Amino acid sequence: MRRNPTLEVAMMRLARPARSVKPPRTLVPRNSWLFAAALLLLFTVFGVPPIGAQQDKNPCEGLKNPLPSPAGHVNDYAVVIDEDSQQRLESRLVRLKKDSGIEIAVVTVHTTGAQNIFAYSLAVACDWSVGHQSSQREGGLLLLVAVKDRKWRVQVSSSLTSDLPDALVKQIGDRMARLFRQGKYSAGILRCVDEMIAELAKRRKQVTGTSRSLPLSKESGAVSGITRPARSFS
Repeated sequence: MRRNPTLEVAMMRLARPARSVKPPRTLVPRNSWLFAAALLLLFTVFGVPPIGAQQDKNPCEGLKNPLPSPAGHVNDYAVVIDEDSQQRLESRLVRLKKDSGIEIAVVTVHTTGAQNIFAYSLAVACDWSVGHQSSQREGGLLLLVAVKDRKWRVQVSSSLTSDLPDALVKQIGDRMARLFRQGKYSAGILRCVDEMIAELAKRRKQVTGTSRSLPLSKESGAVSGITRPARSFS
C-alpha cells in the first residue's frame, strides 16, 4: 500500500499528548512562613490590627464594680479625709460639674484586694459613669487611692486626655504622693484635684471658678487610662 504523507502527519499530531495548563500564579509566596512573619511584624510595629480583629471593644465590658453607689463626688471609704477638706472638695467639684460639665470623682479605699488597681478603678469609673459623655460638654476623671496598698490611680475619659496627658497626670500625682508619705491624705488629695482643675482651666484658656463653661477640646478617641501603670507612693 502506498503511504499518504499528509495522513501520517495528521495522525502524528493527534497522537501527541495534551499539554498541561499551568495554574495562574498567586500572590502568596512559596515560603508562606516568611509571609506570615512579615504580617506579624507589620501588626506589631505599626499597630495594624489583623483582619477580623475586634477593634471597638468596650473597655467596661465584663468589669464588676466592688463599691456601692456613690454618695457624692467624694467617697472616703478609707476614712482618711477630714470633714472640712471633704466639704471643700465636694463643693469645688459640684461647682466644676455645674460650670463646665466636667466631672471629677475622688475615692479612697483601704485596699483593692486581689484585684489590680487599674481594673478596680476602671470598674468603679465605668459603673459610676464618671464623665459619661451623653453630650459634648461632658467628660471626667476618677482619682482612686488605695491606702493600705500605698497606690493611686487616675482614670481619664477620652475627652480629657489631650488636656491631661499621662506625663502630666504622673507629675501631679507624684506631688500628691509626697504628702501621702507624710500621712497627709487630705492635703495630698486637695492639691491633686486643685492642680488638675487648674491645668484644665489653663489649657482651655478659661479662669477656674467662673460661671462660664470651660471651652471643650475635641475628642481624642483614646480609651481612658488604658496605658497608665499603677502609681505607688511607698
